[in-house]
Amino acid sequence: MCKAAGISYKLRILFVTKIFDKYEKSGLSNREIHRKYIYPALGICEKTMYNMINNSCDKKYELTEEEKIYIKKNSCNIFSPVIKKLIE
Repeated sequence: MCKAAGISYKLRILFVTKIFDKYEKSGLSNREIHRKYIYPALGICEKTMYNMINNSCDKKYELTEEEKIYIKKNSCNIFSPVIKKLIE
């Protein structure tokens, strides 16, 4: 059985990096991306966003196949549609 601890943080890292990559190419500054898109969704400070972006390069923060299956079976929170799109 999959260990659920840490999955939430991994999903938030995935969410932050996807949003950051999407809007960085359009020319928005990091602060604007945080203020308009990341803070309203997650409520995290700018420093936490930078820590998540740095942690996204680390292999231990990538979702394993077992965790993806666990999420698909057990995602019942308000971010379910967003989460399912992120892990596909």
